[in-house]
Amino acid sequence: MKGGTLFLGIREAKFLYQNDISDPFIRVTVDSQKHQTKTVLNAGKNPFWKDTLKFKISKTQASNPDKVSVFFEAFNQPSETSELLLGQSIHALSKIVNKGQHSVTLNMTDKKNKAIGSLQVDMEYM
Repeated sequence: MKGGTLFLGIREAKFLYQNDISDPFIRVTVDSQKHQTKTVLNAGKNPFWKDTLKFKISKTQASNPDKVSVFFEAFNQPSETSELLLGQSIHALSKIVNKGQHSVTLNMTDKKNKAIGSLQVDMEYM
């Protein structure tokens, strides 16, 4: 399989328990590549984004998609110099490469694996 481009449209998060979320953003990591959404100011517990993040997928990664994870992290940014981890989720690249274009709701958990909400993402591999 040849390499390609992974497009991730970050759309909406729903946080269950955090009462003091004000300025969230999402960071996505695929191997050594990291991209993040814009920070949504004063967003509360249900922020929306229209951001699409783009990742280059090598021929090796595309040929072995079960060995590559897409790591999502949600942060609150209470100031320009600090960020607080709200939750995280991992999604296998193989689930994206093999399905083509689709939307998914990812369950987000804290560091102790407690459910903290969800993240809606549009995914496409070309």
